[in-house]
Amino acid sequence: MIWGAAAYGGAPFLKGEKTVRKLMWFAIGFAAACAIGVWFYAVFALWMAAAALMLGLVGLLISIWWKPARICASLLLGLGVGVLWFYQYDQTYLHAARQLDGRTVKSAFEVTDHGYETDYGTAVSVVTYIDGKPYQALVYLDSKEQLRPGDRLTGSFFFRFTAEGGSKEPTYHRSEGVFLLAYARSEVKIEHCEDVPAVYYPALWRNWLLTRIDTIFPADAAAFAKALLLGYRYDLDYQTSTAFRISGISHIVAVSGLHVSILFAFVYLFSRRGKVLSFVIGVPVLILFAAMAGFTPSVTRACIMQALMLLALLTDREYDPPTALAFAALTMLMVNPMVILSISFQLSVGCMVGIFLFCKKFVNLLPCEFPILRGEAVIHFRNTSVIVAAHNTAR
Repeated sequence: MIWGAAAYGGAPFLKGEKTVRKLMWFAIGFAAACAIGVWFYAVFALWMAAAALMLGLVGLLISIWWKPARICASLLLGLGVGVLWFYQYDQTYLHAARQLDGRTVKSAFEVTDHGYETDYGTAVSVVTYIDGKPYQALVYLDSKEQLRPGDRLTGSFFFRFTAEGGSKEPTYHRSEGVFLLAYARSEVKIEHCEDVPAVYYPALWRNWLLTRIDTIFPADAAAFAKALLLGYRYDLDYQTSTAFRISGISHIVAVSGLHVSILFAFVYLFSRRGKVLSFVIGVPVLILFAAMAGFTPSVTRACIMQALMLLALLTDREYDPPTALAFAALTMLMVNPMVILSISFQLSVGCMVGIFLFCKKFVNLLPCEFPILRGEAVIHFRNTSVIVAAHNTAR
């Protein structure tokens, strides 16, 4: 029988040889360094990196005679590199944004997404350049404005830094890569863009889909459909959002690996299970979907793992889900170490770890009355296809 790869959030389980997954342990150490940086910022110091790297090198020497020492060495090296990476990220990238905290400065922004209405005006995602480096920011305007990607805003803005080191408590925006909140303090000049840059096309297509949902679905279901299909929650009313949070089912209206799996299933069927065609079509489609979903951690994680599976299929190499998960988490942490604070990141990675550790055990606990659900998912790389099959253990 066939199991959907959706059960594995875009990363089917491949039973393989038990090996020391060095990248996995390295990623765990790297993630630990990022966690120390964001939760214990006051005690974060470079001596931690020096100590971890030194002990890691010692572990590598010991592993020549004692193989299990490789795990400790990988963990310590990941911790050391993670501390160095977080430190340089904080000092070389965040430092310039931190200097704007609490100041009113005349600035220019480029709109990166469509704005949405707030109780007091309009909020819009933008990008600004400080010392030649791009920074994502969230601009709040006092008026209702129709803004779209590519528009330019100019005026005096009061800035608030969202990470550690600011005059106020850090906010959740840092986990999304938004390190500045800008509040208009004067009349804002708006220059509307006629030719939208290609980099903003996914935002335009997402807005087109949202508009189509409004015309297809009834008014009472359109907001839920937007959240379910594209993760757009701004149209959900307060009562609905509160009901989701209280009931603990907010994840239902979050774009996740399930969406990526369904999307890949269509791509895989369209490409007639061809290895090359699946890779050539699948990877761009995954990138496009992640962009349209706003590169949320859960979607980004699933897309990276799915792309690695396509690459393994293309090159006839073994696909190892724990290593793929480690690579995905490591990639996201290197882009933004603060993403470790994201509940979406924590749940996405945590769920995958739970699936790897406990899925087979729970499946085997199912009674024999449910033979269709019992079994062990195995991927067979056979010719040009990937078959996700479950061998019935109730026979």
